[in-house]
Amino acid sequence: MRAWYPIWGIFFLFCPLFGESGLRKLRIIINSAQETTRLSETGQPILESTGRVPLSPFDLQDQLVVFTGNVSISIDDGSVTATILSDQTVYNTSAQILYSTGNVRYSRTEGETKTIEISGTRFIFELKTLKGLFLDGSLTLPIKGQQVLFVQSPIIHSDAYTSVILKQATLSTEEDPEQALWSVHTKNIWLLPNNQLAFSHGVLSFGVVPLLYIPFFYYPKDEFIGNPVFGLRSRAGAFIQTTTYLLGKRPKSAYPPSFGTQSPAQEEAPNYLKISADYYSALGGMAGISTFFQAKDYLPFVRFSAYIGASRTVHQGSNGAYSIYDTTGQVMWDKSYLFGMQVPFRYYAECALRFHKTPLYVDVHVPIISDPFFSTDFLQRSEDLNWFHLALSPRSLRELTQSTISSYDWKISASLRPVWLVLHPWLRDFSLDPLSFTVHFNSKFDSQKKNSSPEHNFFYPHSMESRAGLSFSGTLFSHVWERQKSQQEESYAPKEIRNPLAYSPADGLSRESSPPEQSPAVSKENSETDSTFDFFMPEFHEESERRTGTDRAYVFTRYALDYKGKGDIVYDAQFNHSSWDNASKIKWNDLQSQRVTMRGDFSIRSQFQCVNDIIRMSNGIQCTLQHRHPIHGQPPATQNGFQNSALVQSSNNLAVYPFSADSFFRESFLGWSITPVLYDSSPPTGKSSLHVRDHSITANAAFSLYGYTQQIRVSVHFAPGPYAYSIATFLSFPYISATLSARFLDKPQVRAELDFRMPYEITCKQAYVYDIEKGMSDSYEVSLGWKYFSLSYLLKGESGSVSTVPAVNNGLSISKLKLTLSHDDFPLTVRFWKRRIKIQGTLSSSLEINFKDLDKSHISFSPLITFSIYKFLDLSINTVIKNEKLTPYFSTQSSKSPQTGLWNAFVSSLYFWDETKRSSALFPIRTLNIELAHYLKDWTLRFGYRLHSEPFSSGSQQIPSLVSSISLSINWNPLPVVRTRARKTPGMFEVGI
Repeated sequence: MRAWYPIWGIFFLFCPLFGESGLRKLRIIINSAQETTRLSETGQPILESTGRVPLSPFDLQDQLVVFTGNVSISIDDGSVTATILSDQTVYNTSAQILYSTGNVRYSRTEGETKTIEISGTRFIFELKTLKGLFLDGSLTLPIKGQQVLFVQSPIIHSDAYTSVILKQATLSTEEDPEQALWSVHTKNIWLLPNNQLAFSHGVLSFGVVPLLYIPFFYYPKDEFIGNPVFGLRSRAGAFIQTTTYLLGKRPKSAYPPSFGTQSPAQEEAPNYLKISADYYSALGGMAGISTFFQAKDYLPFVRFSAYIGASRTVHQGSNGAYSIYDTTGQVMWDKSYLFGMQVPFRYYAECALRFHKTPLYVDVHVPIISDPFFSTDFLQRSEDLNWFHLALSPRSLRELTQSTISSYDWKISASLRPVWLVLHPWLRDFSLDPLSFTVHFNSKFDSQKKNSSPEHNFFYPHSMESRAGLSFSGTLFSHVWERQKSQQEESYAPKEIRNPLAYSPADGLSRESSPPEQSPAVSKENSETDSTFDFFMPEFHEESERRTGTDRAYVFTRYALDYKGKGDIVYDAQFNHSSWDNASKIKWNDLQSQRVTMRGDFSIRSQFQCVNDIIRMSNGIQCTLQHRHPIHGQPPATQNGFQNSALVQSSNNLAVYPFSADSFFRESFLGWSITPVLYDSSPPTGKSSLHVRDHSITANAAFSLYGYTQQIRVSVHFAPGPYAYSIATFLSFPYISATLSARFLDKPQVRAELDFRMPYEITCKQAYVYDIEKGMSDSYEVSLGWKYFSLSYLLKGESGSVSTVPAVNNGLSISKLKLTLSHDDFPLTVRFWKRRIKIQGTLSSSLEINFKDLDKSHISFSPLITFSIYKFLDLSINTVIKNEKLTPYFSTQSSKSPQTGLWNAFVSSLYFWDETKRSSALFPIRTLNIELAHYLKDWTLRFGYRLHSEPFSSGSQQIPSLVSSISLSINWNPLPVVRTRARKTPGMFEVGI
């Protein structure tokens, strides 16, 4: 008899299983199954009287349970959850085995992380040991991002927690190995815990062509004792780099966290303590320690590292090969100096910390470096083993970027910013900032050492500086006398009496003033006309209510007496390093000069306002002192513009704002200011000899409407300074602003400016200056702009000078004309073939003609053209062309017989095959960049060509010399570290993998 039981819920079968480790309690969860059948071991159906699936495992002895149709079963032992999806699954209760067929997918989850997923045609799973066997299975290995590798195997064995073994497996970039560009056929593949991968007897093939036999391959990934890294460098030789973490774990690499067997990821603390030990067959060895500690509250970080390197001197021969033997056949070991003592090793140490605990802030950074080449030789290292460099190209030479350190600093800085609320506001701010000590180191060449030795360049102390700063501010006295606005008394009288005949409570509209109805066509036409007109000239609406000061408190008087001060003292010393031609001559007590510099600034200022801020008065005294005292070495002269001085001056201002409570005329005022000098120790020269630096009266009439302020300002400057008076008008409207100003008596001139900003990004600016003293126009400039075009020309007064350009009215003549085009923000783009192909072009150009000196006229432009096929090809061409001398192409007084036309000169400048014609065109190409990128499914090819000019003198003519460089790189997308690069520059050709 056969029973059909659609299972919609979740059933739990608690099965006591006995293994080698004793009792293990499993929970079997039947997630879904369309049909369930119970059979005996002989295959006969079992009669049932209950009509349900038995929940007790003891009722299932010597029976088979068959689940059919969209079967999903989970097995959970408390730490690991295994899930099986299939078309049919048979549960043998006596043997404790699950047998699944048809679209089988097996996944294992630890915590919330899915650690493995295998698919195949048939699957056998043993509940006692949690081991499984797949037939004709496959799985994916994540490489980077969404890129994966595919593994196919006729037999896949998975145990409970540790590893997965694949027999006769194929590793490829495609689900079908025969269609993959890259594949590895192996005898066995092991997916081990902690992201480790290994295989044996592998054959690397590109397409169907076998290229390389790999007897054994092991990839330790993230978890490995010592984290060894192997490699080969042309200068250092074969190397092994090891890093052992005594505390913490090394940062995860840029690749995915799992091949399928790692435990759930944990939040790792950044704190670590690690030791490093490296060996290079040619260069030597290095050992060091590094630590990083972080406390979130007050210690953002503490970083310390110390490395010691024992290195041989590596010589480069004329053929480019490196050798540890010199011309005499000897091997030399490098030495260095540490605080004046010669040591038989090279070193690099760094200590850095940051302490932030209010009110104290401390920053420390102290590096100690033996020579500028230590970081290049030893510190360009990796903790991620890249086996693909060895497996794919075992003889490849890996070159490093030659990045040397030319200078560094010791710096210890601190600041103290206490907060004393009990003294507020008398002492509002107080800080000791900065408190710092700095020693600056430079590098110098040792001519007695060979260039191949790192000893030919050494560090020496150049200067040191100690600085202490102080700043404080506060308010000695403040008082505000004001009267709060009294609340309105409650009134029972109606606020307004309306006409009951003219008011409709239903719609709230006046019947007398309701507008007549219009047809939709007329209303639409009127609305379009109004909107178009309002776009150019907005409609003026009178404000229905002015904002006055009646809704705020009335201030009778407001007074404040503030003070502010700051100062610092600096001690700086220069070492006598001119005679230090090698590191052995460095002496820390050999100082060339020492000096102390003191600067201080203190001011006290009072502010008084009364009658609701109508009257505003302020006065203050400011004292400024700066003094430099040499301890020895140099006299206290005015070095680098510094001058010992002491200055005491006062500033007094009085202003009346009669309409401060009105929003229209709030900016109108009448003011008076004077700045007398009470004491000045500097020599009397020019304006500094005056006892009054500034004495003036200013009247400003202004009103604001809708955010636009109109002003008329009159200023008068009195003696003892230059007597002068000026008047200025500032007007601001929608789309236009204007300024008209005039100054008389002292440097008299009239200046007018007009600025138009119209819709559609149209701009126009004009500026005119008239020199009253000379009685002539000084300059007139006009600039026009629209989107990416701008045109400007400048007219200058001649002032009696001789010009080749005839003057126009008022003595002005054209001085300069400039036309610019910037199309970068508005590229021209054309798309076709269903938007797969894109052609884009931009252009930036500039033409400037100097009519005063035509030899200074020039033209330049930089076009950029980009051609793209979506996810297939990118091609860009960019060039910068500039001609700084246009006169040879035009008939002028200096060039009676012009050369070939401008266009022909431009074409001639592109004759790369004819150096004579190209250089005679005087239209050089500054740079030319061509970049090509070709994308395939697994490969990316990038090609770059750069051409730039380096002018050199040939007689009296500057002929640009073209220098070219070519770069080519091929990346394998599934594993970007597999990259082939080739680069050619003048005098150098590089190839690397």
